[in-house]
Amino acid sequence: MGRRRFHFESFWPKIPGFLEVVAASWSLPLQNFCPFEKISLKFKRLAKCLQSWGHKEVGNVNARLGLAREVLHRLEMAQDIRSLSREELWLWGQLKQHCLVLASLQRTVARLRSRIQFPKGDANTQFFHRQACYRKKRKFISKLEEDGRVYTNHDDIQ
Repeated sequence: MGRRRFHFESFWPKIPGFLEVVAASWSLPLQNFCPFEKISLKFKRLAKCLQSWGHKEVGNVNARLGLAREVLHRLEMAQDIRSLSREELWLWGQLKQHCLVLASLQRTVARLRSRIQFPKGDANTQFFHRQACYRKKRKFISKLEEDGRVYTNHDDIQ
């Protein structure tokens, strides 16, 4: 199994710390190479840094959100039995805020990853043909009502 390809996520620039990672990676010195090698190496290094940063900052959002919700649930169960200490109340507030941030990030990631890039023209793909059939079915007029009469024949509808 080979290495995973670099995939830039369009929501990364919205996350705090993105520009700092790019600036830090880009400003690291290189040996004296020709300009083309230099820019190629900078892009490769930037891709590695962004992948690592993305995995640490965004990776496992679902797991992190689940863990935060579990701890929050346990604190709420403890609150049903006894009153929480000042530190526990502070943690409860922080977890509530953290859950909101993670849930928002989860929605953003899902929304941006769900955008479909439509193929240009008939690429003879199964996806293209399914989309075309769907559009044809959606635009088809099966019947037309006018002045209380219903037309179902194609010639009458025209």
